[in-house]
Amino acid sequence: LGCLNYCLMFMIFLYVAVYQIFYHCGYLLKPDVELSMRATLRAPANLTAFKDLSYCCHTSGVCPPTTLRCEVFSGPSVLHVHEEAMTVVTRRKIKGEGGVISDHYVADIENFTLLVEPTVYSITKDPHHQPSIMPGHRMVGHLAVGAFSQGHVVNDVQHALCRERGLRHEAFLHPSGQGRGKVTKAPCYISADFTINNNEVFRLDTLMRAMGISLDHDVTAHQGRSIRHVGLVIMLLLEVHSFEYGRGLLKRPFFVLKPIWANNTQYSRERSGFGMETVDDYGLHFLLQPGGTLATFSFNHLLEEVTTSLALFAASSIVVKFLAVYAFPLGGIYYTAMTRETPDIRQVEKLALVPDEQLQAEHRKLFGNAARGSKEELLLSLSSVHEDSSETE
Repeated sequence: LGCLNYCLMFMIFLYVAVYQIFYHCGYLLKPDVELSMRATLRAPANLTAFKDLSYCCHTSGVCPPTTLRCEVFSGPSVLHVHEEAMTVVTRRKIKGEGGVISDHYVADIENFTLLVEPTVYSITKDPHHQPSIMPGHRMVGHLAVGAFSQGHVVNDVQHALCRERGLRHEAFLHPSGQGRGKVTKAPCYISADFTINNNEVFRLDTLMRAMGISLDHDVTAHQGRSIRHVGLVIMLLLEVHSFEYGRGLLKRPFFVLKPIWANNTQYSRERSGFGMETVDDYGLHFLLQPGGTLATFSFNHLLEEVTTSLALFAASSIVVKFLAVYAFPLGGIYYTAMTRETPDIRQVEKLALVPDEQLQAEHRKLFGNAARGSKEELLLSLSSVHEDSSETE
C-alpha cells in the first residue's frame, strides 16, 4: 500500500511537472488571435506573350471554347481587399444596356505576385493580460503544401512542388523550417518566392500548386468551366506559432499559410462601372482565418497547474486511505489508528523539557524495554500513557 501511494505521487508529479508544465508549456498564457492583413498584388515585369497563353483567344472571329480574349491589367486594378477577405480577379466582364460589352481574362495572372503582411494581435478576457501585437515583418512565413480538409488528397502537382523546392533547399518537413533539404514529396512547407522588407511574397501560381490545382482546372460542377472563368472560394488559414511544445517561447515567431479550396464553388463580384455599365469580376476569393496564439509567460497559469497537482495529490491520498480501510484485512485497525485522538500538546510540551535519560527510564518502567525510534515518537508514546492515566483517575 505504501508503494502504491508513492507510485501515485510520482506519476502525478511526472504528469504535472514534466508533461503539463514543461512539455505543454503550462506556464504560458495562450490567448486567441485576430488578424489584420495588408496585401499587395503586382504584375510581372515581363508578361508572357498572349500567343503563349493557352487560355487567350488569338483569332479575329469567334473564340474557341474555354478561351477568351486577354487584356493586360495592373496589380491594384485586379485586387479587392475586404475586412476579412481579398479577391484576385481572373476574368472581368463589362455589361451595358445592350448586353455584354467586353469579356476578358487577366493576362498572365498566374505570374502576378501577392505580398502578404499580416498584423496579429491577441485577444483575451483576462484583466491581468496585456494585449500583444506582432507585425508581419517580425515573423517568418511559410506556405503549407498538402491536403488539409476532408475530400482532398495529395496529388502529383503538390509532390512536384515539394521536390522542386527541396532541390533548392526551400522546402521543409516542419513548419518551423526544420528538415531542410530532406523533402522529396508532399506534404511539406516551403519558403516564399521572395521577400520585400521581410514580408513574404508568393506567386499566384505557387499558391494554386500548393493546393494541387491550377486556374485551368475544373473543380466545380459548372459544365467544364475552369476556375479562371467562374472563380473559386479559398479558405486561407494563417496559423501563428509563438512557442513549441517542449521548448517554450520562440525567439522569433513564425506563421504558416494553409490555402484550402472549397469544392463546387464559384465567386463573382458585381460593381458599378461607367454610366449604366456594370462590371462582373470573377476570381479567387480568399477568406482570411487566423489561428494559433501569441503566447506569453503567466504566473497565474503556473499557479493553476500547481493547484491542479495539489488536488491530484489529495485525491490520490483519499484513494489510498479508502483501499487501506476497505480493501485490506487489517482495515479496522488502520481506521482506528487514523481516527485516534492525538495526545494533548501541552502534555507533550511538558515532557519535552525532561532530560532524555529520565524519558528512557520512564519508558522502561512503563513498557519494560528501551525505547526505539526518534525522541518525538518517545514523547508521543509517553504522553499517550500519561493522558490515559489522567482520564482513568
